[in-house]
Amino acid sequence: GVKERLSGTNGCTHLTELAQILPTAAIQAFAGDVIDTRDAASNSTDSNQPFQLDRCHALRLDGPAVVQYYPRWAKSSPDAKSPS
Repeated sequence: GVKERLSGTNGCTHLTELAQILPTAAIQAFAGDVIDTRDAASNSTDSNQPFQLDRCHALRLDGPAVVQYYPRWAKSSPDAKSPS
């Protein structure tokens, strides 16, 4: 529908490309406001991993954001060095 509505003189390549990814970006940006899945806000008996974890580089289970905000789900990086 986006290409149909914004093709030719009705739009431009920039708008067409942006309109295709904008809904996904908006959902990701506001996901924390709708569903607070941080460890501090979660039910401690809930064993389900939050849906957004391990679905991108920033929220990989061995990454710093997960260690900080979702410590219960954090995993050690395979190349992490142990303290000497």
